[in-house]
Amino acid sequence: MDTDDARKEEQRVPTIAEQLSELLRRRNRPDLAGLLAKTHVEFDLVPGPYEVHVVRTAYVHAPLETYERLQRLPRHDSQMVLECLSELQPPKSGRLPLSGLDYRLDPGSLASPGHRLFAESTGWARVDEGVARIQQLARSASGWLDCTSLGNACLHVLISLAETVHDPRLHPPTDGVEPSSWGHISRRRARQRGCWR
Repeated sequence: MDTDDARKEEQRVPTIAEQLSELLRRRNRPDLAGLLAKTHVEFDLVPGPYEVHVVRTAYVHAPLETYERLQRLPRHDSQMVLECLSELQPPKSGRLPLSGLDYRLDPGSLASPGHRLFAESTGWARVDEGVARIQQLARSASGWLDCTSLGNACLHVLISLAETVHDPRLHPPTDGVEPSSWGHISRRRARQRGCWR
């Protein structure tokens, strides 16, 4: 490493997420520090009087691997994260203190090559349409409601796959009861909700 690279490394300002992780380590919470290490933090800035911005909510954008764990954090752990963020972003003149914390899914983590469902087309039109829909939802997902839609789309891809590969001659019912076509009903409901095309 030459001197210019070393100077740039010394001058680099740590991100809010890095500062948050370090503060949590100092408070003897390495578990939370590790969980928040790969996140990035944004603040909801609301214009106030005299063009002064009021900070109200901190948004912690997390990759899929940690998002679900953050959503299930006990209240006291989330409160500690909020307190640390408030310490890192103290109220300034014309700003209110942070009043909320919201964990969001980082859509970039879903669109990465490591999360591709299939490298190429499956050859089954309905399955391929569903996979394309999942990838579209994954790129734009930002909160729990989007993730619920994404989960529903995944369910319908599995239903389409099962209906495509099912052959009644090769897979007769073991209990003598013909299977219902509930998949058609649930797909219609999903189309109405915008989860399925």
